[in-house]
Amino acid sequence: MPVDPKRLTDLLALSHIPRWSIVPRLKEQSVSDHVFRVLVIALEIYARLSLEMPAIVWLWVLTHDADESRTGDIPTPAKEFLNYPEIGTFCTWLAPLRLDPEDRMLTKLADLVEAYTWIAINGTGHHADFVSDRMREEIDDTMADADDPGQLNTVIKTIINDIAGDVGRLQG
Repeated sequence: MPVDPKRLTDLLALSHIPRWSIVPRLKEQSVSDHVFRVLVIALEIYARLSLEMPAIVWLWVLTHDADESRTGDIPTPAKEFLNYPEIGTFCTWLAPLRLDPEDRMLTKLADLVEAYTWIAINGTGHHADFVSDRMREEIDDTMADADDPGQLNTVIKTIINDIAGDVGRLQG
């Protein structure tokens, strides 16, 4: 990745960009907190599948929401309505990272598991429940495309249950 002076400030800005602007929640979450949690979950997915996480995946996870330093966290319905562009549209320093299909699926799952568990634990009200249910459906749909959906399903359910701990709000 070439050196660009905006990269430093763009990525550091994620620490004060809030997530979940249209979902009632018990506490705030910044984009950088989300990114850190996605990285931890991705590491755990790879470890439980006895895979080594490639450096390109580390880089993708750390930068996948960099554009939000310029746009803020745009709610999914707005992204869908606007046919939101690819990663790197606003942070032009972000070179397109080419992940192989398996890494793309596993990082997508890490991102979805983080969002699902965070909002299921911290969201409040009907809309938070709706978002949580939608995230869970997307996790299941993504796992259905795996080469070995049984093993992946077991790993993802275990991670979700581990994150939920004794909160009691999530069911694997």
